[in-house]
Amino acid sequence: MSLKDFIIDHGSKGKNRYLNNAYKRFVTNTLTNLSDNEIERWEVYNMVANELVGYGYLTEFDELRYRITDKENPNDVIIDILDNIECTTLLRTLYSMAEIYADEDFHSEYFD
Repeated sequence: MSLKDFIIDHGSKGKNRYLNNAYKRFVTNTLTNLSDNEIERWEVYNMVANELVGYGYLTEFDELRYRITDKENPNDVIIDILDNIECTTLLRTLYSMAEIYADEDFHSEYFD
């Protein structure tokens, strides 16, 4: 997966040049040395971003970018955001995947 595959700059218009650049740098740095499992996760995160933009949830997309760029756990961010909007079937599926990733992270942190 390359940076060109990521949705970067479709949030609220006019005021987000800094956010666009910060998120682009963050994603570029993050994608540099990922395992296949981690790449799969980022593909899911990007699918969430695409769905948010596609259904007009631009404020939520901006929130996702701010919070992930601030190094919050992407799974927690996605779960939190999707808890507060009306979700499509695809977003519900992606929500479930974020929950699975969060559980995997919890178990690997405390039981490995």
